[in-house]
Amino acid sequence: MINFLNLEYFLVAAEELNFTRAAKRLYISQQSLSNHISNLEKEFDVVLFNRTSPLTLTYAGQALKTRARELLDLRDETYKEISDIKDFSTGQLSIGVSHTRGRFILPEILPTYQREFPGIELHLAEGNSSELANDLLHGNIDLMIDLYSRKCGYCTHMPGRDPFSCPGRSDPKSLSRPF
Repeated sequence: MINFLNLEYFLVAAEELNFTRAAKRLYISQQSLSNHISNLEKEFDVVLFNRTSPLTLTYAGQALKTRARELLDLRDETYKEISDIKDFSTGQLSIGVSHTRGRFILPEILPTYQREFPGIELHLAEGNSSELANDLLHGNIDLMIDLYSRKCGYCTHMPGRDPFSCPGRSDPKSLSRPF
């Protein structure tokens, strides 16, 4: 499996075309840099550098130099994307709502939500309460807007009451049941 650190060190050596200068730039010993390069050469079963004076890249080394930059850029982009999802900067939210309720509720809450979370892509699913409850239970939607009362086994949720303050929410078994 490709080690990103080996790729980073390879790129510096490929830019410098001198192991001593590359090692100094990386704040590691020349021997450590040689070991990283050797590991990559073993990984791909090729020689990456013509170890002549001056040091040059082989054809495989030139190809890896191009791909290594792409791989490291992709790694950085992936970390950024996952971080943005974790921080709610980007992502998706699927909301289930009946057509009738959606006409009254969504115009009130969507503008504020989109202003607060502009990077979150909203998906709306329409259906009746039982269809939406089934979608919620099976993970097809993330959130269901429902106005009628339901028993969760601990209390009754009515419009205007906060369902997240229900004592049943602290019971892990209750989380598998829709409200």
